[in-house]
Amino acid sequence: DWPAGRHKMTADVRIDEGEQEFFDKIIDLLLAGGYFRARIATLSPFDRVIGGMAYCITASSGDLDVDILFEENASLGEKVRLGEQVLAGLLRLGCPLQLETYQIRSLRYRAIFPVIQWLIKKVIEVREETGDLVRAYSVEQFGKQYTAPDDEQFAACRDDAARYASHVASHYRARRRYQRNAPPERVERDEAHLTLLEYGSRIKLAAKAGGDGGGGG
Repeated sequence: DWPAGRHKMTADVRIDEGEQEFFDKIIDLLLAGGYFRARIATLSPFDRVIGGMAYCITASSGDLDVDILFEENASLGEKVRLGEQVLAGLLRLGCPLQLETYQIRSLRYRAIFPVIQWLIKKVIEVREETGDLVRAYSVEQFGKQYTAPDDEQFAACRDDAARYASHVASHYRARRRYQRNAPPERVERDEAHLTLLEYGSRIKLAAKAGGDGGGGG
């Protein structure tokens, strides 16, 4: 219990100069990952950073049941609880990097930064894996109720296009010009040449080695 007249402290640890660079990098990564609350300067550093971690874990959890209840302006006890939830979420995601609860609570940006990097990569991977599936599902649902202008134009000219394509295929199909009688036995090459000639294809026959009927008297 807190003494009478005293208020429960909820202030965050100040950012020293040595870790300011890591804090700025973390904010840039969170913005790149889609957590735009990180740019709200009126929020405390804890809310911006740990809120971003909770967002990334939830966004990259996929089928995992990761439930992180994040509240702004949390008390010290709530920060400890939130840190434990973040660590549990990282463990379920298979994060190979080491992070402790006290490092989250006291905002050790040097330790948090590589974990944020890993989380952002995870978020991007999940988006790439599910992006095509989500788009295909959205297109399917749209097609059940609506028709795009291109689809309406295609449906209007589809029958005419099919008839024209059938006419072109029929007009330019291969036509037999000659008909052979039952041929005597020939080699496969000669048989192929004669078949092509029936359809009007002229192929220059290669002279047989030695020629035909060369010099007898």
